[in-house]
Amino acid sequence: MKARISMRWIGYFWLPLLWIALKYGLHISERYLPDPWGVVTSATMVQPNILIHILFTTTRFTVGFIAGTAIGVMTGLMLYRSQTLRSLLMPVIQSSRSVPAVAIIPFFLLWFGFSEVGRYLLVLSGTALNIAIATLQIAQDSPERYVVMFKSFKLEASFFPLSYGVPYVFENILPTLRFSLASAIGLIVASEMLGSQIGLGYLAQSARSTFSLDLLFLTVILLGLISAIADEALIRTWRASLFWLR
Repeated sequence: MKARISMRWIGYFWLPLLWIALKYGLHISERYLPDPWGVVTSATMVQPNILIHILFTTTRFTVGFIAGTAIGVMTGLMLYRSQTLRSLLMPVIQSSRSVPAVAIIPFFLLWFGFSEVGRYLLVLSGTALNIAIATLQIAQDSPERYVVMFKSFKLEASFFPLSYGVPYVFENILPTLRFSLASAIGLIVASEMLGSQIGLGYLAQSARSTFSLDLLFLTVILLGLISAIADEALIRTWRASLFWLR
């Protein structure tokens, strides 16, 4: 146990230590690898405060991800319940999923301009499609003994998705949730880079325009930390929500 904890701490710090070693040991130019202290101090030069940018980016992808997850699960269960809906919607859903999510950002900019609504809907739609397909697949792969059991009690078709389907889906959907969370962060950052005046994506775009490698490194590091923290929070929340397994 102690060895595993020690390795985890090493995992947190080996990359920064390697950065410092390469920078000062090999004297790499600022053009390719900025000074670590310069990256830290660049946070104080951002206006508005760097915490405001973090708050906006975090709020955007969190709200879109939660809403997209809820809509995706409900959509997947409705598709499982109705053969008619599957026949009508699956071709559209599958074809939409084949288009890279980043490629649809220009459409949202044309439809909604630079408003917050477009950014939330972008993350929501990107998340909901993946979750809907995963939910449908999980429900279809449910053990045959459970399906037979419900039929033997002559339960209505609507009972299966709501009383059994939702818990069963949530027991098995964590990998898709984690993938969708990473996609949501990428989508919101890309949308901020293309049309926003605040957020970490906006900072990355500004750093690129001004050739500020310090600020660009800071933005990437913050996004990595946010992604890691959000992923850990998602895992803990998922485990805590499965109360019926305890």
